Amino acid sequence: YDFLLHQNYKLKYLRFSISKQDVILSLAIFSQFVKFETALEQIEYLLKKSDDYDDILVEEYGATWRSEDKDK
Repeated sequence: YDFLLHQNYKLKYLRFSISKQDVILSLAIFSQFVKFETALEQIEYLLKKSDDYDDILVEEYGATWRSEDKDK
């Protein structure tokens, strides 16, 4: 939890949260300021950071990959 909270201060546009056993990385886009180019840049940033952070959480903090069975 400590790691995730500290990362929230470092990330632009993004925020970590927890729901049950899931770590969620979300993107906040304010509609009055959104333009296609800006939104595309922010979504690309979300995808890159989520790819980076899932590896960090699994390899360094012992998180486990979510199984598809949990989705059902």
